[in-house]
Amino acid sequence: MAAPLPSAYLQSVEHLLDDLPSIFVGDKGRIPIHPLPLQQALHGLRDELVLVHGPGGIGKSDLGLNIALGALAEASVVYMSLELSSKAIMRRLLPLESALNDYDSRIDAEEFTEMELLPPIRREYVQQIVAQTRRTCCSLSIVDDAFTPGEFTGRTVEELRRAVHQRRARGEDVLVVVDYVQLLSLEESCFTATDHIDKVSRCLASIAHTEQVPVIAISAVGKDGSIRGSSMLQHDADIVLKMIEDEDNGEFRTVRLLFEKWREGVAGSSVTLTYAPAHHLFF
Repeated sequence: MAAPLPSAYLQSVEHLLDDLPSIFVGDKGRIPIHPLPLQQALHGLRDELVLVHGPGGIGKSDLGLNIALGALAEASVVYMSLELSSKAIMRRLLPLESALNDYDSRIDAEEFTEMELLPPIRREYVQQIVAQTRRTCCSLSIVDDAFTPGEFTGRTVEELRRAVHQRRARGEDVLVVVDYVQLLSLEESCFTATDHIDKVSRCLASIAHTEQVPVIAISAVGKDGSIRGSSMLQHDADIVLKMIEDEDNGEFRTVRLLFEKWREGVAGSSVTLTYAPAHHLFF
């Protein structure tokens, strides 16, 4: 007896026209992000795989953290950090939170560890930022390569897919950040590095489209500036953002995000951001 055909082969798509908002903004709308110029260009994110690449030191990881922090207002965030530890991420997150709150009153890293030596008013402000970050972090999960006894230590893309599926099944809106995509593992080994990246890429695209969540994939680049590993990363991505440094005056840098690919927008357009590396802030 032949297996029954999936319903997609047998029914028309006429029913999709009964809910136009779900076509254009998704079943639960779009997830807002930071920085504001990128939010204004994209109007938030939905079921899209966004590939971010650029030269070393330009701020790719910080941009991923900015996007994540903006999304936490309305969604849970799974931040898979395969280069930095969760403590290193938190060392960036606290100054970033303070700069977002009030850049003129931003807090340096040393002030978080020497809080008792600060003047009372300043100490109270630092404590407020810590409390604010604590509330923010209730919806943030950081997955790094730290060893936990009794757990499988290889951070795989399949493990990520299962985690996102479980959270979506609970009704959560989720945004995923992967830093770096080339460091993601697979549960089954591949013959070549290219095959490995191809499978990781397809799985990340599947997470974005099947689970209907935004996935930000930060990519390493080679010495020639090309995306390292496989052209499938660019093929599978819905949006490809290339980070280009236009100016560096010390405290601030001007960084342009070039839309090399944008399935629902204008490829070749760009967004200009100001970057404060000392406080990991894009605005």
